[in-house]
Amino acid sequence: MNAPWEEVETAQPLSKLGLDFPDLSIGCYRESRYGSLVISFRGKDEARVEAAAEALRKKFHPGAFNEIN
Repeated sequence: MNAPWEEVETAQPLSKLGLDFPDLSIGCYRESRYGSLVISFRGKDEARVEAAAEALRKKFHPGAFNEIN
């Protein structure tokens, strides 16, 4: 994702994920002003991190994310 309005588009889904996955740290930032939006999930349980990433992926159209690792 790399348009200026992405922060607005992703705010509500990320907020909901924060409620659904309170044990994870969820971050969102840009590496540069017009660079891609980076969303990170951190937690002790890798299965929960993967579940949160999958839940976010399902909230957007296919191909919305360039890379997931």
